[in-house]
Amino acid sequence: MVFHKVWRCKEAKREKSCGEAAAHCPAKIDLKIKKVNRNTKRNDAFLRGEKPLPAVIKLFHHKNHSHSTAAADALSRLTPTMQTRETFLAYFDSGMSPAEATRLHESKLLVQEDGYALVANSAVNPLPPAIYYWHRLCREKNFGKDVDPLLKIAEMPLYAKHDNSLEALIEQLRRVHAEEKSNAVYRRHLLSGTKRLRRLQEQKRGVGAMMAMNAALGLELRRGRYIKVQPTAISRRRPGLTRGSKRVAAGRPASGPSPKRAKKRRHVLQQSVSQNIPHVKLHGYGH
Repeated sequence: MVFHKVWRCKEAKREKSCGEAAAHCPAKIDLKIKKVNRNTKRNDAFLRGEKPLPAVIKLFHHKNHSHSTAAADALSRLTPTMQTRETFLAYFDSGMSPAEATRLHESKLLVQEDGYALVANSAVNPLPPAIYYWHRLCREKNFGKDVDPLLKIAEMPLYAKHDNSLEALIEQLRRVHAEEKSNAVYRRHLLSGTKRLRRLQEQKRGVGAMMAMNAALGLELRRGRYIKVQPTAISRRRPGLTRGSKRVAAGRPASGPSPKRAKKRRHVLQQSVSQNIPHVKLHGYGH
């Protein structure tokens, strides 16, 4: 066997993925090209003639599709021809954009006989994804790719030359550190940030490190403030909560004359809500 290939209908079952409608069309074309030698001629009468006939073409249900072949949906599934592709590449070579080429091509099809049927046919009038793909290939052929890795590598020494290297960032941190020696928060974070930058091996990680340091410094500056946490959604909706809000204790009253034991008991949130007593939980300082 020299060549063997099977072309199936676009509506075949194996051509569909999950979630797409399939007509399970059985139509297909089976093409075989046999090898011509003395061994194959011995078993095939078509190869023993003066002019061997090595090609075998089989048509299965080509006239009995399980769906309409003239509907617009069926025509939109056709594959664009090579002639259509060359036509659009000529549009792009003349300087047209994909949108301009699409409008010009559709206007040419509409003036022909059965123009609306030609516009619906994807073999003659391809879909936008195919048109934009051809335009990208044309640009890469004439102007190269949008991002050239070799040029980016060549720009790295220039980036470091204009004081954009990690050493420049470290010097910047040193200057800030000299100005903020009296602040313990700045001093601790600047020292850790300098050590972190010195451990970096790649230049592109410097920006990420600086962003992480800025975020950590912002969190540290917010520490030491008075934070009041309300544990439930009901308490969040109640205005005017104070630190001395009353709460209902759970369980039996504490035995004994000492009032301190009663203050250490657990609290029942549901009972406090039912009695319309707001809750406030104080986490203190340094959070």
